[in-house]
Amino acid sequence: MLLVENIENIKDRGAMHYVATAVGRVNALKYLIKDMKLYVDFRDNTGETPLSWASIDGCLAAMDYLLTIGANPEIPDYSNSSPLHHAAIPTDVGIKPLLLSEGINVDFTNELGSSLQYDVSSGKHGTAQVLLDHGANVRF
Repeated sequence: MLLVENIENIKDRGAMHYVATAVGRVNALKYLIKDMKLYVDFRDNTGETPLSWASIDGCLAAMDYLLTIGANPEIPDYSNSSPLHHAAIPTDVGIKPLLLSEGINVDFTNELGSSLQYDVSSGKHGTAQVLLDHGANVRF
């Protein structure tokens, strides 16, 4: 099967990361993880996991699936940004509650600050409130 051979050849080059960001491609993601046996927390060349990329692009269905099968929501990329930091990029307010429902550290900080600081500085008051409701520290 040509598709299987192609996926087999590129599986270590970020195919799963790309699929995680494609809206409506959860079945393809399931195929890569379940059938092709790809590691759910596989990092690409920047340290991003499929969950990180799904957070960046706001793909809730992919995020939900990845979390359900055990993706680690606290793995930072190589610049020390977590999926919660990345969730400041899209506009969907459902992303942060989904990550926070996993019991992650709401105050995870990198050299640029916490997710709360990202949201406040970019004017995303709704998602900043979600973080505050989950106990985010305002005194960083």
